[in-house]
Amino acid sequence: MLWQREQTRCLVTPDTVRPGDAITVRFSADKPVDKVVAARVELGYTNFYSYRWAGRADAAAAAVTDTLSMLGEVGTNYGAERSTSDRVSVQTVPIELSDGVFRTAEVHFRVPSWAPASSPELVQWTCRLELDRHGRDLHVDGTFRVGSGPVTEAPSDRLIRLLGNASQLGIELGAPVVPAGGAVRGKLTVVAAGDLPDADIAVYLQRARLSHPLHRTPGGGEVFSLPIVELGKRIPIRAGQAVQLPFVIPVPADAAPTAEAVHSSIEWFVAARIYYKGISTAPERVRRAIVVTA
Repeated sequence: MLWQREQTRCLVTPDTVRPGDAITVRFSADKPVDKVVAARVELGYTNFYSYRWAGRADAAAAAVTDTLSMLGEVGTNYGAERSTSDRVSVQTVPIELSDGVFRTAEVHFRVPSWAPASSPELVQWTCRLELDRHGRDLHVDGTFRVGSGPVTEAPSDRLIRLLGNASQLGIELGAPVVPAGGAVRGKLTVVAAGDLPDADIAVYLQRARLSHPLHRTPGGGEVFSLPIVELGKRIPIRAGQAVQLPFVIPVPADAAPTAEAVHSSIEWFVAARIYYKGISTAPERVRRAIVVTA
């Protein structure tokens, strides 16, 4: 992809790759950039995450006074949650300049096998030219997209119960790894120990962004639920009788793929929700992990 800043151009080829692929990045200046003390090209990514601005909830927090805690000072659990990003450097190549003038450079990189896939929610990959100068420094970024690498480990098949325990639930999947733009196919099974009121049952996808910054208090996490797929209304739930409901849930073509970066990660789940007629308590909710690829 071609990028330009202050008459310095960047071309990354190819602009869409997968972990392990090689890329070539070319920087060229329309006019020579003088007074350069040092030059380098860095392969890296910008990692998006959330954090609590009040500071770290660590051992030092135990020593602060109640007054400081109420004021939301650093070291407390108080304060607002904020979104931010940090750059993560992967590899740096120095550029030799004999006369302190930058004109052009070409560098080859290999995308790491562990590279997290690109998405607006998690990471943006770039090659960055950095020029340290006598005067104003200059940096130019060229972006490229990284797709998902091979899935070497299947997600856990453990069912996570979020709410309720009126019945025994199970989620079977045709495949736990699904590409963006594809569909999750499976079957929900409901078995009750005793008769229960008729139920409205639905399934849906959940995307979670978990923040785990290295030097900040993590934010609470962000969970996004996709539109619900209704499996049936007023379904009889009787003691010992298994109710089996097949389902197909479409995955958006632009879904952020499952990935883990330094400061945050993306996880996906298939979730089920059951409302029992005449019962005003919270519905039963369970979920099971899947992997979405791009």
